[in-house]
Amino acid sequence: MTRRVLPVLLLLCVFAPALQAHAHLEETSPPQGSVLHGAPQQLVLRFSEPARLTTLTFEREGAAPQKIAPLPGQSAARIVVPLPPLAAGRYRVRWRVLSADGHVLPGELHFTLNP
Repeated sequence: MTRRVLPVLLLLCVFAPALQAHAHLEETSPPQGSVLHGAPQQLVLRFSEPARLTTLTFEREGAAPQKIAPLPGQSAARIVVPLPPLAAGRYRVRWRVLSADGHVLPGELHFTLNP
């Protein structure tokens, strides 16, 4: 009996991390903490696997957060969202995505736009 269980346990040890994996952020544009000299036209979020953007807010320092809509309806590893015209200032972008395995993943990005 033990000889039959051992191979199954070994397989579970090998594949268990992959079964629990979920999308993680790999890259943003604009980059995290960047100082820009021109306003970005779009926000790009690149994930390790397809995810669906469920919430996106944009906030200039000292102003109220604005929800960005409409959001892309399909899951994708690379999510592109057009941005409204931006004035000089410090910005914070917050989002939530739903990964293929059902995990909700929040994220946040900061950048500065100089005149």
